[in-house]
Amino acid sequence: MAEHRRSGARATLVLTPVANPAAFGLVETDETGRVLRFVEKPEPAEITTDTINAGIYVLDTSALDLIPPHEVYSIERAFFPALLRRGDLVRAHVHRRYWIDIGTPEKYQQVHRDILDGRFPVDLEGRRDRGGVVHPEASVAAGASLMAPFYVGPGCRVEAGAHLGSHACLVSGVTVAAGARVRDSVVWPGASIGEQADVEGALLGPGVRVGHDARVGRGVVLGEGAWLPPFSRCGT
Repeated sequence: MAEHRRSGARATLVLTPVANPAAFGLVETDETGRVLRFVEKPEPAEITTDTINAGIYVLDTSALDLIPPHEVYSIERAFFPALLRRGDLVRAHVHRRYWIDIGTPEKYQQVHRDILDGRFPVDLEGRRDRGGVVHPEASVAAGASLMAPFYVGPGCRVEAGAHLGSHACLVSGVTVAAGARVRDSVVWPGASIGEQADVEGALLGPGVRVGHDARVGRGVVLGEGAWLPPFSRCGT
């Protein structure tokens, strides 16, 4: 923000370097940081830089008059090129710390792993317990089995005999019944996992109910309020 104000730019884009920029939108700049052009999803021969659009922008409100009302409009493909055509100053700020595109379920899970592993520092509220973090408003029975790293959010209940494996993330109000196992998964508010159920490598939305002895396999995404009956199998 300070750089944006000092520069007098109409827009400032945050860029980040990536190993393979072909799947992203390239942003070319000059030596002063002024944006020269945009290349969306470039062909190999068009790749002239490793800095891509990180999807974070600082905009002067005066630039917004370029956006037509009441119609679908692309900020990357239409708005920023229009600023350049008009001759407005568009600058770039290169961010070289942690960045991830969480537009797929796998990447969304990866950011949770990165938080729990300390690669992306987040101040998680709670006490350290057996290598994980347990919120003060959560209940974890003494007889529960825990494998670091993990997170148990507010209002969650992990019963005796339940097992939380590495990279289990219970957001809030989640119940894990006796004998149930949760590993490498993100479980959203109000979900419940029945006795002897097994959840591994999955994303469970708010209010999902997994019946007793059911299995949810890697790569599965269950939407809000989904119900998986007892002894069911979902995924591998």
